[in-house]
Amino acid sequence: MIGNPEDVAQRLRSAIGPLSFVQIGRRTGFHPETVRRHLSGRGLSVEFLAVACREFGIDADWALLGRGPGPKGPTLDDWLGEVTFSEVMTALAHRLAQLERQVASSPSSSSKTDGPMVEHSAAPVGQGQES
Repeated sequence: MIGNPEDVAQRLRSAIGPLSFVQIGRRTGFHPETVRRHLSGRGLSVEFLAVACREFGIDADWALLGRGPGPKGPTLDDWLGEVTFSEVMTALAHRLAQLERQVASSPSSSSKTDGPMVEHSAAPVGQGQES
């Protein structure tokens, strides 16, 4: 007997990982709204299940019945999906700006100088050393 569609959808979601419906749709050839419906357990089709299992390397027996070893987990390629280098760099720049604002607004940051974060106590080689 095939498992409950909501359980099947949950197993698919856990195996696919944190990809967006758009990213999953690009990889499976399904419209993002259709992907959303399938992964919510409503209207889960055999066609979608077959394509998702093939595309993401999911064991269909595990997806349908919960039997077997299950997925190894998403790979880096699965996590990144169709993300471009530009999108990664933009997200990184936004996150760096957030962190800079947090550091600037922290109470301890007002006593710090603009100098290096690590103070060096040793004199440069060849200076200040007696032989």
